[in-house]
Amino acid sequence: MRDPIADCFNLTDSKRNSMSFLNLESYCDVIQSNLFEGLPTCDFTPTQFLQVNQVVLATLIYPMSNPVLINEMFVSKMLRVGLHQMEKVVGGEDIQTKFQIYSAHDYTTAQHPLFMNADNGNFTDVPFASSMRYELHSTKDCTSESCFWVEVYFNDKAYEFSTICANPTKCTYEEFLELLDDRNFVHTETRYRDECATPFVKPFAASTPELAMKYLLYSKVA
Repeated sequence: MRDPIADCFNLTDSKRNSMSFLNLESYCDVIQSNLFEGLPTCDFTPTQFLQVNQVVLATLIYPMSNPVLINEMFVSKMLRVGLHQMEKVVGGEDIQTKFQIYSAHDYTTAQHPLFMNADNGNFTDVPFASSMRYELHSTKDCTSESCFWVEVYFNDKAYEFSTICANPTKCTYEEFLELLDDRNFVHTETRYRDECATPFVKPFAASTPELAMKYLLYSKVA
């Protein structure tokens, strides 16, 4: 990607030759944003545009992918409040909350498909204005847990979980909780203090977000 990116952005030979991974990602991010806004962008082949998406995706998910507990705690903490509201509704409590919105960066959204690991959840990029939705549904006049179900969407694509849910796109409430446990949802009564303070052996040097980004910053593009 070094040469096509350099040609697209009219880079000097010095910038072309010293391009790091994060330099590359910043150019790829501009290309993605131009595509989203309908602005002129690089004259790339479909394969090169796929590589652009993969570069940005790697930057979004890599820092929280190893150790996997980082991703699990991150998503679990985000879901906790919404799950608590679902629990109230299923339990018959009349609450005012109808929906809960988190507005965040693309790296935040990217963690959810990684965590949920749906049957049809493979993705090559996180488009601008992406969203992840967890919807609680019920039949009319539902009065027991058995008539509630949960649907999960990534950019309006219904996720499927055939190994746990009898209806892959509509998990019963009980199946959905089982699904979360299967994905290693982090249950905690200490707001993650115990989990974050638990020592672990790093599998390799760049096993924290800070070290991972430092590694990307100083790595060179082949």
